[in-house]
Amino acid sequence: MDINLLRDIEKLTKEKSVREIYLFGSVAREEQDEYSDIDILIVIDDCSEEEYFKLKDRYAYSLNVPVSWLSVYRNNKIMKMYANGSYFLWHIKKEGKVLYSRDGELANLLLTLPRYTNVGSDLKEYDEILADIKCELDNECISINYELAVLASLVRNTCIAISYLNGRLDFGRNSVVLYCFSEYNFNVSPEEYKELYRYRLYHTGKVNDVPDGEIGCLKKWIKIESDLLEVAKRGVKEYEKKVVSGMG
Repeated sequence: MDINLLRDIEKLTKEKSVREIYLFGSVAREEQDEYSDIDILIVIDDCSEEEYFKLKDRYAYSLNVPVSWLSVYRNNKIMKMYANGSYFLWHIKKEGKVLYSRDGELANLLLTLPRYTNVGSDLKEYDEILADIKCELDNECISINYELAVLASLVRNTCIAISYLNGRLDFGRNSVVLYCFSEYNFNVSPEEYKELYRYRLYHTGKVNDVPDGEIGCLKKWIKIESDLLEVAKRGVKEYEKKVVSGMG
């Protein structure tokens, strides 16, 4: 990580409101590429909504990074996320690197982080988003590039859910998807998925251009995501059976 950013983070630890600073994501995993953000979690003392947004902007300015690189959470939000076994906190537990901690509170919480129980609800949301994309197929003004960008996120998020249900914690951009394609015999090459994800990178400003998306490609990925959701739904049922039997 850039030495100047590390120095700026060190200065940020002097802020009275800052409780924790963690590095996570591809940089923490040492898997970064030219498209990677530097993902930084900052936990702060509880404050008003207005103060929260002021602090987030100030931290981004102090670190000289885009606001989108920062995940800033108030302590009361972290506690609610902990109670629900938040995916995000599992992400931090697996790969987060502590850059600063006022009193080690988050590290102690992560030691007893409960299992995440909202996978079924997440899958319902993904189903609804996929249904919206299918409806767009009848729209003469459909933005295929945008819908492909949404599908890229859906595919990745669904694969993260499948991986979690299989007892694997993998939040990588590519690795978790390639695991699912291999594990469940999807006839999709790594290159095809990376081509899809370029639309997501384009949508978020990481690449300057992409080929015009084709309706056939969109339909193909709709089918792939639909099949992934079926795998995930079966996984939820099997996971729930294991949990119930484990309690018996």
